[in-house]
Amino acid sequence: LGQALFDEVRSFLGERGLLLKSGTIVDASLIGAPSYAKNREGKREPEMHQTRKGNQWYFGMKMHIGVDDMTGVFHSLATTAANVNDVTQAHDLLHGEEERGFGDAGYQGVEKRAELKDRQIQWHIALRPGKRRALGDSKLDRLTEQVEQSKASMRAIVEHPFRVIQRQFGFTKVRYRGLPKNDNALHTMFKLCNLYMKRRALAIAYDRCACILGCRHKTCPGGSGNGALVRVTLLSSTDAELLGLSQRFLNRFCLKWMMCH
Repeated sequence: LGQALFDEVRSFLGERGLLLKSGTIVDASLIGAPSYAKNREGKREPEMHQTRKGNQWYFGMKMHIGVDDMTGVFHSLATTAANVNDVTQAHDLLHGEEERGFGDAGYQGVEKRAELKDRQIQWHIALRPGKRRALGDSKLDRLTEQVEQSKASMRAIVEHPFRVIQRQFGFTKVRYRGLPKNDNALHTMFKLCNLYMKRRALAIAYDRCACILGCRHKTCPGGSGNGALVRVTLLSSTDAELLGLSQRFLNRFCLKWMMCH
């Protein structure tokens, strides 16, 4: 269900010009799992693994996403154990129509991978941190540093969905055992994340507080704290149908955040 709704929202946003498909930014983020939790065999979750980032060790899973480089709408999601290298999932994060791709230093060598050799994509991958720190004061090195800063400014947009998922939706720890259930939950939340980030661009007209589940926030201008539904006026029946589907199946993820913040 999560994958189906994710695909539906992606098509919905694409029809409204919010998914341009000319370029993709790829990135990954770790999600921790409780290392002390044991299964019936007395072992830690077998589908979760540990990995080191910097000088710190993490145990859990990793979410990989592909984001449109112009609009910030993400179109691809893959989940793996935490110890899986980022570059190995790059081909699953592309929709096939890209002309350019962006990634951090973890995607070094992506253009040489067998899955991507036949794709005509101009990759812009960040330098390794050690090589960047080794840059000097020569004209070429200063120019290289400016290029790296430009790459970083382009990649910054990919961090926005991670922030919404982890802060707005509170998904900082895995909620289920095994990857399939967490993958389904992430597809559902990333679908809502797309709607949340583009809520203003979707041109929804609302009265004071357009909260399709009824606002229970006493501090919200449209909420009285009693959860009364507030009238929502949509521009088309397609919008109403989509949001109605979200209301029926996804109210557990607090859609009131979408319109009240």
